[in-house]
Amino acid sequence: NLTLRVYNTTGTQIGAGVTVNTKASAFMRIDITPINASNFALAWVNSSSAALSIYTNNLTLVAGPTVVSANIAAAATNSTDVSVTATGSQIVVCYMDDVNNDASARVYNYSLVANTAEFDADSTAAPDRMGDNLVDCAAINSSLYSYIWFDDGTGGDSISFLLYSPASTTAIAGLEDIDVTSTNIGHAAITALKNDSGVATDDKFVMAYYDGGDSDISYAINFSNGRKVLGATDLATAAGTDGRVALATVREVGN
Repeated sequence: NLTLRVYNTTGTQIGAGVTVNTKASAFMRIDITPINASNFALAWVNSSSAALSIYTNNLTLVAGPTVVSANIAAAATNSTDVSVTATGSQIVVCYMDDVNNDASARVYNYSLVANTAEFDADSTAAPDRMGDNLVDCAAINSSLYSYIWFDDGTGGDSISFLLYSPASTTAIAGLEDIDVTSTNIGHAAITALKNDSGVATDDKFVMAYYDGGDSDISYAINFSNGRKVLGATDLATAAGTDGRVALATVREVGN
């Protein structure tokens, strides 16, 4: 089962847990994002489909579950992944579709009414790894989010990202590869950085990834307009044969 529990910041459980899905597989993928001080969104992939729900902090179901895509895995062991982020008044679900070999996405409002049809960031991503961090997305500000994924398709083996407005299915700028030597294994993560200036052009985001070609864990930082703050830089140069990555913003001071 997929079970959900909420804890306060001292580790005390708030209320009872709830069972979200009873068809969980050994390779189920899950992600969660806050919407505001009272609500959060949960996205998951079970044995065949991607789904989305909204809960209050006391685990009252507000909306959902809504099926985002009904057929992204032909079997419980297929190569899928999911990420969810909230931007402005909308929720973006990014996911790897192993049936169609796509890195796809869909945008919803807070009532889980779809604002866009399913669309592809990459129609030839061709995933072939189970349980990997294949996709991630992060709200940069209320009108912009970034989508990062591992492209294992023909001519791929790269870590790639695009910037989108949640109101559009067309990327704001062209595809950018931050690493082209991931060689069949790649994990990707992304998060926005706090903007102390309040100026939209100072919005930044950081990407981290595992590069299977070099066995490195690296990161890069960009402004929201695409200008680089820091190009791809290695954090660990001997990270083994299959290194996972995750990112979270704790605090940033200054610009």
